[in-house]
Amino acid sequence: MRSVAEHSIEGDIGISHGDIVQEVSEIFPDKHIKIRLYCRSGGRAGKAMSVLKEAQYINVFNAGGLDDVRKKRGLSE
Repeated sequence: MRSVAEHSIEGDIGISHGDIVQEVSEIFPDKHIKIRLYCRSGGRAGKAMSVLKEAQYINVFNAGGLDDVRKKRGLSE
């Protein structure tokens, strides 16, 4: 079984894609804030990006899969 740390990056906010609009609107009411999403493979992040854009968030990006994000940040092993 994978640990929670294997599913996220320390310091990032973890939100289920099913709750994304509600939780993001509570945490970030400014719809111009830059939001980068990722998940295990990038698929759910893409779905979350779509619903956030429908909710009028304009600076939302799918950063891809967790491994890709770790590499981009220089966190890969």
